[in-house]
Amino acid sequence: MGRMSFAQGQLSTIPTARMYPQGYMEFKLETLDPFSHMSLGTQLTDGLYAQLRQSAHISSLSDQAISLHHGLDFKLRLIKENATHPEITLGMNSAIGQNLLASEYFVMSKRYKSFDFSGGIAWGKLGSTAHIQNPLKSVFSHFGKERPINSNDESGPDHWFTGADVGFFGGVSYQTPWKPLQINADWGGDRYTIEENLVSHFNTPEPWAVGATVNVMKNMSFHGALIGGEKLMGRFIFSENLSENVTKKWKKSIPSKIRKGDKPDYSPQYMGLTSKRYIIPERQIYSSVSSPAELWHDLKIDEPEHEPYFKTNHFFKHKRTRLRLEEKFDVSDETNSLLFRNTAIIENIDETALGVLMGFGLRVNLNDNLYNIESVTTSVKENTTARSNEDLFTQKRVSVDRAYLAKNYSFGDVHTNVTAGYLEEMYAGVGGEILYRPYMRTYAFGIDGWHVYQRDPKSDFTLKLLSDSNLWTGHLKTYYEIPNTNTTVSAKAGRYLAQDWGGTVGISHLFPNGVDLSASITATNLDNVNTLGGTDNVFGELRIAVPLKIKRLPKPLGKVCCDVDVAIAPMARDSGQSLKSPFPLYKTSEPLSYRHLIQNWEEIRE
Repeated sequence: MGRMSFAQGQLSTIPTARMYPQGYMEFKLETLDPFSHMSLGTQLTDGLYAQLRQSAHISSLSDQAISLHHGLDFKLRLIKENATHPEITLGMNSAIGQNLLASEYFVMSKRYKSFDFSGGIAWGKLGSTAHIQNPLKSVFSHFGKERPINSNDESGPDHWFTGADVGFFGGVSYQTPWKPLQINADWGGDRYTIEENLVSHFNTPEPWAVGATVNVMKNMSFHGALIGGEKLMGRFIFSENLSENVTKKWKKSIPSKIRKGDKPDYSPQYMGLTSKRYIIPERQIYSSVSSPAELWHDLKIDEPEHEPYFKTNHFFKHKRTRLRLEEKFDVSDETNSLLFRNTAIIENIDETALGVLMGFGLRVNLNDNLYNIESVTTSVKENTTARSNEDLFTQKRVSVDRAYLAKNYSFGDVHTNVTAGYLEEMYAGVGGEILYRPYMRTYAFGIDGWHVYQRDPKSDFTLKLLSDSNLWTGHLKTYYEIPNTNTTVSAKAGRYLAQDWGGTVGISHLFPNGVDLSASITATNLDNVNTLGGTDNVFGELRIAVPLKIKRLPKPLGKVCCDVDVAIAPMARDSGQSLKSPFPLYKTSEPLSYRHLIQNWEEIRE
């Protein structure tokens, strides 16, 4: 990735309408009295940016935080810039999180030569200067209600675009002839009312700011600014473009290749699932005139060819052995600036002669600081427990992660799964899933249901089950593939592990180098109590899965190493927690999909 101008995302105190290339990810540290901010953000799609942020109220950089405030921020492009009109973006700070720093805004940006002009209207903190009355309250009185700013209150849809007044903001950035340097000036709509309420005798700055950004390295930049003649702010950014970072020669999941002969055909199978059988004219296999998509529209389609249930040549067929490193981080805790957990999981999957998959995995807890949350989760543990005792599971150095039997089977466009055993680190039981994923269509529908028991974290290898944790969980699911992309939008609704009801919406993208990036938002009817006395029932997650190949490893280890899964999500939480089944059918059926076939046509026809 080449040098990125930070002004693409924001100036000193105001946002811009600019987006980054898809797959861009940044880690950001920022300070402006009396707050410091730490965030991880990513460009999920061409027009959607999201970040998870934790803000600390501090008296000085060397002192411990007085309070911590988390939030999920996002920007959604509404109109892309062209020669006649500017780029227009909708943004929200703390769309989910605490109300203290929440804002909503519309901003537009337009380039002219080396200048980039931005301006917009804001609600909440960014619009607290109150230049005019809230124009939305004339449409619906709900938007004119008083906006809460208590740090204990959680932000949500009920608070979006509310408040008696709004403010305007604007600014400009200039790309200097020296490419690493960019300067900017902006005029904000923030009155700093929140800072005045938090800090006695707060020296409120004027709304203007002048600053500069220096790209000191390819992936590193610094920004500094003078705010209103009174304050200094600083920002450090480390960034990477996941779509360009090829960690290894990724081994794609090519379930099968074209069978040559008098009537060449293609009938992919993967983990027990089977696609339909496609009869391919030989002249089309090597055609260079038409695109792969055009070649597949007029093919003859037969029913799938299932492998026999009973095989005579072997009892076990090895399917996969893989070492996975899990890195989990939580920036939403109100008492700890960062919770983390590092785990290594080795898992093996074999197929028996009956077509039943046998899976077994060991989990090694490497390092964590979840002992810091024991006092936080006590009040929650007195009620329904889903994952609020996660800290107890980390105290076992080695445990059985999974040990199960599973059967996957396809009936044309309908894929099914039944699984029983130790399903994941914290739960064991039985259940299954049905997925309708019609070929050459961009939609899919599914349903799953599970009868599970929580595992005892104090037992040997956490194998004992807690008899009083008899739980039912399940969801209705839907998926939509954005045409001509590797991006999928998903939604599900149903009952979660704490027996709460709610839903999850998410978006994911698989890059050509194997990096899988996803984000989701979950809301349920069960409130979590935070340490500040507030409650929340909505949270967001950000996940990145990266395939790695580490050089100079012994050959047996090199074959299984490694996948790295990084999750930025709340830990030891009860509400909105889903079961992590071994074979989620939408992901498992992806190698059989039309999208996968078209994108990997060259490998399939070899």
